Amino acid sequence: MPTSPLVILAKEVEQAKAPWGLAIYRTTYSPISDTHLDAITELITALAKYSIRKWKDRNPNDPAKLAAKLALQETYQPIILNDKAKFEGMTLEAIRAHHQALVKRPVGERPLTNKYFCILVDDEVVQTLAGADPAALISTENISIDYNKYWVKAIESDPENEDDKGWMKCSVYALWNLWIDTDDGRPMRSYEALYPRGVYCG
Repeated sequence: MPTSPLVILAKEVEQAKAPWGLAIYRTTYSPISDTHLDAITELITALAKYSIRKWKDRNPNDPAKLAAKLALQETYQPIILNDKAKFEGMTLEAIRAHHQALVKRPVGERPLTNKYFCILVDDEVVQTLAGADPAALISTENISIDYNKYWVKAIESDPENEDDKGWMKCSVYALWNLWIDTDDGRPMRSYEALYPRGVYCG
């Protein structure tokens, strides 16, 4: 039986004795982003942990999987790339190059993050998430609406083809799903037809 991605990552975290998390690139330094960045980061963190809690595969009550879920929630820590001189207005190509270099650092120097994609917080993402309350999103009764309403931009680190857009909107509810799906090596362009509203929902 294939090992659950929960267990695989939890073991990597344990062996590395380091936290894991999404790499988040901030490319906007507008006044509204200054006001809301910390809250947006907290929202992404809360919903990343929530997406782990609610995710299920075969035998979801397996003790190893339940322990892995707890461990991953406890050790999650986002990698915030936040340097105005370096990242303000950075192009997608430059973000990809930076992210590729980041995940290729020697063991012990590189953060434990997904090597296939990173998260972009630009003006559009700030406008989308500013003022959103993580607790309200987690307890929402309007799942179908909120899944498509609240999203971040996921940037593919190395698009398969030059013609690929190389990024997509990802629901904040589906961050763990995207982690798993990209680990399988499936290109982002393959999801566009699956989500007609334009937001990946896991």
